[in-house]
Amino acid sequence: MISIVLICFALLLVIGVPVAHVILMSAAIGVLLAGNDGIIIAQQTVLGVNSFIILAVPFFIISGAIAAAGETAQRLVNLIGVFVNGIRGGLGIATIYGCAAFGAVSGSAIACVVAIGSLMYPKLLENGYPRPLAIGMITCAGTLGVLIPPSIPMLQIAIAMQTSVGDQFLAGFIPGIVAATILAAYIYWQAVRHGVPMAPRASWDERLRMIREAVRSNSDRSVGGASSSSGWASRLPSRCRTCGRPPRAGITCCIRPP
Repeated sequence: MISIVLICFALLLVIGVPVAHVILMSAAIGVLLAGNDGIIIAQQTVLGVNSFIILAVPFFIISGAIAAAGETAQRLVNLIGVFVNGIRGGLGIATIYGCAAFGAVSGSAIACVVAIGSLMYPKLLENGYPRPLAIGMITCAGTLGVLIPPSIPMLQIAIAMQTSVGDQFLAGFIPGIVAATILAAYIYWQAVRHGVPMAPRASWDERLRMIREAVRSNSDRSVGGASSSSGWASRLPSRCRTCGRPPRAGITCCIRPP
């Protein structure tokens, strides 16, 4: 029986069936070959998705889509940029930490790469960054969207392993910050090595203005954070995400580019 299941698994992979469907179909074949009732497959499939916590996933996706439609990514990068412009490779460092900050908004690595990459890739090339370095920087930094909580993969792991979602989120902060710092240090070294020019240091008036703009465009994070810290949404990430969506939509409508 095991050999038949493995053969079916390999065959389905070879013909290009999506991995999730391959696992489901192979497991179903194993259940039927073991002499069990096929109704078990339907029951377990329904039980697997019948979770209130999973409702947070579409809100993560909506959050990233709305943020990408507005100027959230631009304002996050601008905020970080005014503090690192006087450093060699400051634009690249701003890209790294911008991906980390945007990952906390969207919870998705793909949304992070699309939003930050489409914005920063032309600027990196214009400022003298080699093309392979710019592509690698955005691709690697996009994965910070998975490490920086809240994160869709963390939510899925918590559901699959029956562990606390809050513990999963808390466990991602330090690794995410460390990974971002290591990437920023590497970008600094590469910028020095390739002689990338430094941007002029920003004044404190400019920094304060960027802080105000970033706070205004990300105030929905305060709503979601307040709902979580107050205890109302601490155990239900879907509630936390739901609280932040109306402010995010309203803010984006007001500040989105023409």
